[in-house]
Amino acid sequence: GHTNLDNVSIAGVTTSSNKVQVNSLGVGIVPDDHMHLHILSANPRILIKSTGTNSSKIFFGDSSSNDPGVIEYDHTNNRMRFGTNNTEDRLIIDSSGHLGVGDDNPDTRLSVKAATGTDVVGKFTSTDANAWIQFRDNTTTDTAVMVGANGNNLLFRAGSNTRWKIDSSGHFVPNSPGSFNIGSTTLEIGDI
Repeated sequence: GHTNLDNVSIAGVTTSSNKVQVNSLGVGIVPDDHMHLHILSANPRILIKSTGTNSSKIFFGDSSSNDPGVIEYDHTNNRMRFGTNNTEDRLIIDSSGHLGVGDDNPDTRLSVKAATGTDVVGKFTSTDANAWIQFRDNTTTDTAVMVGANGNNLLFRAGSNTRWKIDSSGHFVPNSPGSFNIGSTTLEIGDI
């Protein structure tokens, strides 16, 4: 049965050696059959608080291991880490907001580090005809400066137009006919 205490519903309570086991807990609601914890509120919150400067953790386990997955907030250096498959630090967010993927000490906004023997450290995929990576500073207009792919061609975009491509044969090809500058020399497309 359920015991209701001011919007708290507890089912399957057992105690042993000063420990309490609760099969399901509802706060503001009777728990759904498929949930062990069910909170219903306009602004639901959960606080996991350390009594000192230790880490606060949530473990994800199964029948063979108590903690193959973990989310941890380390209060000594104010960083959050995510671990999977019994491997810590798969993803780190440090106190500066730097994100490390495979890098436990990121020194830039995004740092991706691949394991030894892995040449490809990132992949960007689009289901459209082109896939673009955009570069912006505080004055760049939207989609003005990008590097992308079209099939097996590498594209270079500036001023909101694709200017050059390296085609799948390795040829460096301007996107439109006309002249272009190399250093102080102006060349016509037919000159090369």
